[in-house]
Amino acid sequence: MGRKRKERAARLLCAFPIVLKQYLRGIHDNDTCVGDILSPADLRSLKHVNNKPLHICNLLGKQIAQVPDTPLETREPVSFSARERLAMLGKISALSDCIGACERIVQTPVPLHYARHTSRLATIFVNTLPFVLARELGLLLVPTMAVICWALFGIQANRCLTRPLLYPPLHMLD
Repeated sequence: MGRKRKERAARLLCAFPIVLKQYLRGIHDNDTCVGDILSPADLRSLKHVNNKPLHICNLLGKQIAQVPDTPLETREPVSFSARERLAMLGKISALSDCIGACERIVQTPVPLHYARHTSRLATIFVNTLPFVLARELGLLLVPTMAVICWALFGIQANRCLTRPLLYPPLHMLD
């Protein structure tokens, strides 16, 4: 492939998971996260597209396509065959398939009754846990329960705020 092509492909591969994470979270400013990984030209091209992870896959595909074929008759130490090119393009295609799978997961709404069951289960767990831990922890039970309640209900509150529900609450239907 050559040193420059290999280095650019490695940088694009390193930037891919970061850009995918930011894209799935809805953050559109990638300069702060991948500014030190990607070249200025790649950063400029990344600013002008909506689906940034797919654009990185396209850049990787173009980078692989630019590698010249080495005939099999020559015995050069660095050769790049059509089989290797197809294998690498297959891996890039698998990355782009992962983008679609991640988008489907993020955009799937959580039904309201699932959220309610989670909240009820956490409430039952937190209310019965002191009976199990009282004998082993003694007075340490109070701070332990405070931390456990903070963690469980904090996760529940954050999840309810960030994930859209499939059905609106009844008071919103009036």
